[in-house]
Amino acid sequence: MRPLRLRRRGPGFVACLALLGTFVIENHCSLPVFEAQDRFDHLRLAHYYLRSGFSDRALTEARRALREDKDNVETLVVLARVYQQTGEIEKAVDVLAGAIRLKPDDEGLFMLLHGVCVEADRPDLAVEAFERLFETSADNWHARRALGWAYERGDSTDVGRAARGLQLLEEAVADSAAVSAASLTFARHQLVGAYLRRARTEDAVKVVEAILGSDPSDRFALLTLGEYHLGRNNTEEAERLFDRLLVATKAPSALAARIAGLWYDAGHRRHAIRYYELALQEESPPATLLNNLAWTYAEEELSLERARELSLRAVKEEADNVVFLDTYAEVLYRQGRTKQAAALLRRAVELEPEDGEHRNYLLQQLKKFSAASGFVVPGPPTSTE
Repeated sequence: MRPLRLRRRGPGFVACLALLGTFVIENHCSLPVFEAQDRFDHLRLAHYYLRSGFSDRALTEARRALREDKDNVETLVVLARVYQQTGEIEKAVDVLAGAIRLKPDDEGLFMLLHGVCVEADRPDLAVEAFERLFETSADNWHARRALGWAYERGDSTDVGRAARGLQLLEEAVADSAAVSAASLTFARHQLVGAYLRRARTEDAVKVVEAILGSDPSDRFALLTLGEYHLGRNNTEEAERLFDRLLVATKAPSALAARIAGLWYDAGHRRHAIRYYELALQEESPPATLLNNLAWTYAEEELSLERARELSLRAVKEEADNVVFLDTYAEVLYRQGRTKQAAALLRRAVELEPEDGEHRNYLLQQLKKFSAASGFVVPGPPTSTE
């Protein structure tokens, strides 16, 4: 049976999108950066309060700043961030749409509105906002690209709208001579996602290769193409791309764990071990990582004492986690410590509810370990009315 481990990710090839997502321009997708001044004006105060988590004060100062200059885009960005912070997503989107009308060629504003809707899981708001913007600026490349994304990621039951969204994205990528390299890359990322959701893998790979032609260190493209080659058992090329990705990222340890999971799911346990070990280089590796590496070592009958040490560290962090207890018991079992393994599984079964998703598996493990030890472990507890 598949190893009992904590879930790490969503299914299949498209899951890479959830990890790397879409990379956005920093300008308006972060808070505005203000030049040093001799005094704090209302906008500067609003920015300060927002970063400090004082939403009410930030809102007050942002409104005061707008009264001084109602067409100040940076003030509108701060105000939208305040509304986002307080969960008033509709207001945040309306304010950002107003900012876009003031600066329709500011690609960062479109990306920020996009990001606010993604984070709030409100594709409907994105559709409404970008439809209104497109109606008044149909010749605006950013409006076309944004509406294409909104349609493509919106109501999945509206086949016609989704098809129109894909068409708009394809047109935006094909007609991108006048936009920045960052905007084109952003659109290409979205087009790759649209193709993958339609299982048009070869079309997605062509776009990914175009991305790498412009930026050989693009993390999204490297991960996507690496997973593509891994799925086709082109292991040498997959490993080359994954290693390039780790060199390109500022957080290689976290990404290495993700890559290890891809190798594991593809059935390449030794490769998975290599990347899990790379992931352990971070200062405080999570217990799930320790557990997964220990399990993989156990499956391969490799470095069982190291596997035991890793598993024990995970159990010490979460002593009542039945997944971690199962891994520790499996390692002990493979070391020949069958009585200890059986006793540990007994504890895991006691912790797992009778209707728990792991219970049947744990009972099978308990039976296996007990039989191997020649020691009859008392049966699992049963509830009584």
